[in-house]
Amino acid sequence: MKQLFTLVFSFLSLFIYAQQKEAHQIKIYLEDAETGKNIDDAKVTLEGFEIPPIIGLYNKKGKFYYFDKIPAGYNTIMAYHKKYNEKGYQNLEALPEKLKLRLYD
Repeated sequence: MKQLFTLVFSFLSLFIYAQQKEAHQIKIYLEDAETGKNIDDAKVTLEGFEIPPIIGLYNKKGKFYYFDKIPAGYNTIMAYHKKYNEKGYQNLEALPEKLKLRLYD
């Protein structure tokens, strides 16, 4: 009986976990301004005044960079790449849920 309960509990936990969607605080899409192609090897950071930057993660399936949490004081998104000029977005009020940056060389 104990094994059956454990098995049912495991399946129920797995089902609940599988139903949860990714909840990213902000998604950043980068593309080449001339070709429109996706840029997947950049360094995207979340920055603020006199605080260390946080490096974003890349979602290969969705082709975007993301941050799951935006701590207080962080209000700027910057994109750095060796082939392109750096590009940023700043909003002192709040950052949007989605952001698309076009990088120029």
